[in-house]
Amino acid sequence: MYNSQAATYCTPAYVNEKMGQTVLPHTNEIIIPTPDGKNLVAWQTPSSHNNGPVVLLLPGRSKNLAFCTSTIRLLSQWGISSLVLGWRGFSGSSGTPSQRGLILDARTAYNVLTGRQEHTSIKPIDPQKLVIMAASLGTLPATFLCAQEGVNPQALVLIASMSSIVDVAQHHLPWLRVIHPQLAAWIVRDPWQADEVAHRVTCHVLQIHGNKDEIIPERFARALHDRFPSGKAEMHVIPGGHLPSSPEFIPCLTQFLGQRFPNHPFPRP
Repeated sequence: MYNSQAATYCTPAYVNEKMGQTVLPHTNEIIIPTPDGKNLVAWQTPSSHNNGPVVLLLPGRSKNLAFCTSTIRLLSQWGISSLVLGWRGFSGSSGTPSQRGLILDARTAYNVLTGRQEHTSIKPIDPQKLVIMAASLGTLPATFLCAQEGVNPQALVLIASMSSIVDVAQHHLPWLRVIHPQLAAWIVRDPWQADEVAHRVTCHVLQIHGNKDEIIPERFARALHDRFPSGKAEMHVIPGGHLPSSPEFIPCLTQFLGQRFPNHPFPRP
């Protein structure tokens, strides 16, 4: 299950992403080239607030861009522009997913949004207007991105996050627990040990986790939380399973974002 890239990332077949322009009329599909020659499909949705926050949305495992329409619509209602990235090997993007590749994809999207890499369809923004929001597997490259030197968004939002793929693999495959940790990491191939880089994240972090998440149990999110710099991260455990959608979710998110952007008209609880 975890010792092959195909099983870890579960690359889906191409989905006609143009459907997003029907569901979301103001959304544009763009292509973002990476330094290693891949072409990433992304959805760009502007908002009515030209000076408002911008969210870089990094989807989770098996999620095509088409699965993100409800999130894009919600952000748009809040006056937030968004860019949703289609990982390499997903949503029509070229390439094959890997730890190194997905981190490069995330960094490329960050560079384009902040003007470090030119793109004719994107107007550069101040990194302090940027929120990186990720779910499930997407929380791993998001954490690695924010741990890199020179990456300084306003905030990082992690939904259903984890300390590492190794930890989650050992939970689902108990036989991995009895072998040496370095051997386990080698077997997993892409270990994604976010807990080893979390201490380098300098922005504010919000973690939201479902109390009945059987895919990524809560303790792995807490293990990651404990590695962020003191005072930088807050964690909310709310009712629900993997990627929870309980009524507590929206207030957690808007309260956190409201603290980061006090002049923006977020809905209040």
